[in-house]
Amino acid sequence: MSQIAKIKLPDRFVPLQEATRYMHCGRDWLLAQIKAGVLRSGIDFLDRSSNSSTRRRYLVNPISAQRWLNAADPVLVKQSI
Repeated sequence: MSQIAKIKLPDRFVPLQEATRYMHCGRDWLLAQIKAGVLRSGIDFLDRSSNSSTRRRYLVNPISAQRWLNAADPVLVKQSI
Protein backbone atom coordinates (compact mmCIF):
# COMPACT_ATOMS: atom_id res chain seq x y z
CA MET A 1 0.00 0.00 0.00
CA SER A 2 2.80 2.44 0.74
CA GLN A 3 4.12 2.02 -2.82
CA ILE A 4 0.70 2.83 -4.26
CA ALA A 5 0.47 6.01 -2.15
CA LYS A 6 3.82 7.23 -3.57
CA ILE A 7 2.69 6.96 -7.20
CA LYS A 8 1.91 10.39 -8.64
CA LEU A 9 -0.86 10.48 -11.19
CA PRO A 10 -0.65 13.09 -13.94
CA ASP A 11 -2.90 16.12 -13.65
CA ARG A 12 -6.25 15.38 -15.18
CA PHE A 13 -8.23 17.53 -17.56
CA VAL A 14 -11.74 18.38 -16.36
CA PRO A 15 -14.70 20.10 -18.07
CA LEU A 16 -14.75 23.89 -18.02
CA GLN A 17 -17.51 24.07 -15.40
CA GLU A 18 -15.64 21.82 -12.98
CA ALA A 19 -12.41 23.77 -13.53
CA THR A 20 -14.15 27.02 -12.56
CA ARG A 21 -15.23 25.48 -9.25
CA TYR A 22 -11.72 24.23 -8.58
CA MET A 23 -10.05 27.52 -9.51
CA HIS A 24 -12.73 29.74 -7.87
CA CYS A 25 -13.22 31.80 -11.02
CA GLY A 26 -16.02 32.55 -13.44
CA ARG A 27 -16.68 30.57 -16.62
CA ASP A 28 -16.62 33.71 -18.81
CA TRP A 29 -13.29 34.79 -17.32
CA LEU A 30 -11.68 31.39 -17.84
CA LEU A 31 -13.03 31.16 -21.39
CA ALA A 32 -11.61 34.65 -22.10
CA GLN A 33 -8.18 33.43 -20.94
CA ILE A 34 -8.40 30.46 -23.30
CA LYS A 35 -9.57 32.50 -26.30
CA ALA A 36 -6.94 35.21 -25.71
CA GLY A 37 -4.19 32.59 -25.72
CA VAL A 38 -3.15 33.20 -22.12
CA LEU A 39 -3.35 29.49 -21.31
CA ARG A 40 -0.97 27.13 -23.07
CA SER A 41 -2.73 25.01 -25.66
CA GLY A 42 -2.42 21.27 -25.13
CA ILE A 43 -1.09 21.70 -21.59
CA ASP A 44 -3.62 23.90 -19.84
CA PHE A 45 -6.59 23.06 -22.04
CA LEU A 46 -7.73 20.71 -24.76
CA ASP A 47 -10.44 21.40 -27.31
CA ARG A 48 -12.08 18.09 -28.11
CA SER A 49 -14.73 19.34 -30.50
CA SER A 50 -14.99 18.08 -34.03
CA ASN A 51 -14.66 20.40 -37.03
CA SER A 52 -18.38 20.12 -37.80
CA SER A 53 -19.63 20.98 -34.31
CA THR A 54 -20.72 24.49 -33.34
CA ARG A 55 -20.18 24.04 -29.60
CA ARG A 56 -16.69 23.55 -28.26
CA ARG A 57 -15.98 21.29 -25.33
CA TYR A 58 -13.04 22.63 -23.35
CA LEU A 59 -11.21 20.38 -20.96
CA VAL A 60 -9.05 22.40 -18.57
CA ASN A 61 -6.18 21.21 -16.46
CA PRO A 62 -6.88 23.35 -13.36
CA ILE A 63 -3.58 22.73 -11.55
CA SER A 64 -1.47 23.59 -14.59
CA ALA A 65 -3.72 26.53 -15.47
CA GLN A 66 -3.41 28.02 -11.97
CA ARG A 67 0.37 27.73 -12.04
CA TRP A 68 0.52 29.39 -15.47
CA LEU A 69 -1.91 32.19 -14.61
CA ASN A 70 -0.03 33.01 -11.40
CA ALA A 71 3.03 33.84 -13.49
CA ALA A 72 1.18 35.39 -16.48
CA ASP A 73 -0.93 38.51 -16.83
CA PRO A 74 -4.56 37.40 -17.16
CA VAL A 75 -6.82 39.03 -19.72
CA LEU A 76 -9.69 41.18 -18.42
CA VAL A 77 -13.23 40.21 -19.37
CA LYS A 78 -15.21 42.90 -21.18
CA GLN A 79 -18.42 43.66 -19.33
CA SER A 80 -21.43 45.11 -21.06
CA ILE A 81 -23.00 48.07 -19.25
